[in-house]
Amino acid sequence: MIIRKARSQDIRTVRDFYKKVNRYESRFEKKDAEKENTKFEKLFEAKPKGYLCYIAFDGEKPVAYADGHTSDLFDLIRNCGYVRNVFVISEYRKKGIGHNLIQVLILYFRRKGRKKVVLDTYPKNKSAVKVWEAEGFQKSGRNSKFVRMGKKIQP
Repeated sequence: MIIRKARSQDIRTVRDFYKKVNRYESRFEKKDAEKENTKFEKLFEAKPKGYLCYIAFDGEKPVAYADGHTSDLFDLIRNCGYVRNVFVISEYRKKGIGHNLIQVLILYFRRKGRKKVVLDTYPKNKSAVKVWEAEGFQKSGRNSKFVRMGKKIQP
């Protein structure tokens, strides 16, 4: 298994993963998939300061991706990294790939001087909540749509 930063030429691969994320998340929230995909493509192509994206490969086959920001998207917490998405295709789940991607994100955030990592997930997405709790994340708040989870980063 190889994990590497996504490159500009990976747009199609990352877009396909993001479409899968949207399909999966549609179980928890009704979304305009085309609008969400377009918004994501613009983000990926623009690569704003602090945005990062990684892809995991089994040989040549892309099997997972993760992306995030070096700051909280909602600007609720200072000096933290924010995990946007971690997605592993179904036949590769429960093999440690998601864990490895999470560790890559945390390492990146640590190198950037972040003290905490946060994310938002749907409370109805019980499998995601379990994964994040197994990774040491704790629930720290909730709004009408999401549960906020966070984890302190060890120096």
